[in-house]
Amino acid sequence: MGRLILFSPIGGTDPIASSTEYDGSMLHICRHYKPDKVYLFLSNEMLARQKNDDRYRLCIEKLGEKLDHKFEVDCIEAEELHEVQDYDEFYKRFKPIVQDIQKDMQDDDRLIVNVASGTPAMKSTLLMLAVMSEGKIIPVQVVTPERTINFHPGKEDDTYNVNYYWEHDRDNDESAENRCKQVDCPSLTAILKKNILVRQVRSYNYASALMLGSEIRDYISDEAYYMLELAVARQQLNLNEVMRISQKFKFDIMPVKESGKSSIFEYALTLYVKMYRREYGDFMRAISPLLTDIFEAILKNNCGIDIHRYCNEYQNGDSRLVVNKLNGTEEGREILTVLNNCDDFRGDFKDSSLAAGNLKPILVHFLKDESVKNCVTKMRAIESRIRNMAAHQIVSITDDKIKSLTSDALGTPMTIKQIFDEIKKLVVAAKVPIKKADWGSYDIMNNKIEELLTI
Repeated sequence: MGRLILFSPIGGTDPIASSTEYDGSMLHICRHYKPDKVYLFLSNEMLARQKNDDRYRLCIEKLGEKLDHKFEVDCIEAEELHEVQDYDEFYKRFKPIVQDIQKDMQDDDRLIVNVASGTPAMKSTLLMLAVMSEGKIIPVQVVTPERTINFHPGKEDDTYNVNYYWEHDRDNDESAENRCKQVDCPSLTAILKKNILVRQVRSYNYASALMLGSEIRDYISDEAYYMLELAVARQQLNLNEVMRISQKFKFDIMPVKESGKSSIFEYALTLYVKMYRREYGDFMRAISPLLTDIFEAILKNNCGIDIHRYCNEYQNGDSRLVVNKLNGTEEGREILTVLNNCDDFRGDFKDSSLAAGNLKPILVHFLKDESVKNCVTKMRAIESRIRNMAAHQIVSITDDKIKSLTSDALGTPMTIKQIFDEIKKLVVAAKVPIKKADWGSYDIMNNKIEELLTI
C-alpha cells in the first residue's frame, strides 16, 4: 500500500472549533484517515493565525502522538491572498498545486482533498477537480457535530489557546463519532460528461459522444444511447445498421429511404461534416466515389443509360467498363466513340474501372441540360486538379489553397462551400428526392439526441 496524501484548505473552525470544542474538518480527516503527508493551504488570514501560535501544525503533532502516527506537514502559504471568495482565483491556484502533488506521487499513492474546510470557492473548486479526475482524487466531507452550519467566531478566534482546545477536544474521546464521509459524486461526473457529450454531438463527433455515453450509461435513457449508436453508424454509412436501430426505436431521421439514392445523399452529408470541421484534405479525397455514383445516377435518370450494362462486376465492388460489351450494342458503340474522341483517351480507350473521369465525357455528350452539364464539367476538373493532389502528395489543403487550385483549373477561384454547393446541385440532378431542409438532417438528428439526453 502506498502513501496517503491530504490536501486541505484551512477554514475558520480549524484545527479545533472554539465554539463547539470538536475537531475542525482538517484535523478530523487527519484523525480518521491518518494521511502520511498533509498539505495545508493558508490564505492571508489563516496564515496570520498560524504564524501567531502554530496552531495547525501543533494540533496535527499532538494527534500524531495520540495515534502513534507520523504526519509530515507542508504549509502552502498564500500571504497575498485576501479575496477568498473568487472561484476563478482558486481554480487557477489549486489546479497547479494538485498537479504538482500528483507528479511526486507513486502509482499506489492516493490523494484525498478536504472539501469541508475553507470558503465556498475553495470547496467547490476542489470538488470540481475531484470530479474531473475521475477517481484519481478522493473528496472527503466532514459533517458538523450539530448537523448544522458552522459558527465562525472570526476575529475572536485570533486569540487561541492551542493546548486548552486540544485538552478539551471532544473528538479525543474514544466513543466520538467519525464524521468523515467520502463524497461519491457519480451524478456530478455524469452531468459533466453529459455536457461534454452534447458538445461532441454538436460538432458531429459521434464516436467520441458514444464513448462518453457508454461511461455514463446509467444516467442516460436507452433511446438516447441507441440514438448515439445510430449516429455513429450513419456517419460510417452503415445504413443497414441505421435502419435496424430506426425500426427498433421508431426513429425517423433519414430523409431518403430508397437504397441507391439514400447512399448518395448520406455520403454527401458526410462531406458536409468534413467541411464544417475544416477537414478540407479529407473532403477533397472523399469526392471521387461520390462523383462516380452521382454521375452514374445522372446518366441513368436523365439520359436513360444504365452504364453497368457495359461493365464487369467484381466481388470487391469494382465495376469495370469493357470495350467488348460496349461494342455489343448501338448505344454502347456510341459511348465508345465518345470515349475515343475525348482528350483523355485519344482514340485508345481500353477496359477501365468505372470512374468520374470516364463518365464525364459520356454525360457531356448525352446531357441536354446545359447547367447540369457545366456542373459535371466543373466538378470533374476540380476532382482532377485538387483531389489527386490531396490523395497523392503530402500537402496542406486550406481554403486559400483550394481557391488557388480552382483558379488554375477553372479560371475562377472557388471556396470549399461553393464546391459543396455544386455537389448539392448534382445530387438534385441525380433525382435524389430531397428538400432544401434535408441538408440540415444531421442537425435535426443532433437536436433529437439532445432532447433524449434531457429525459
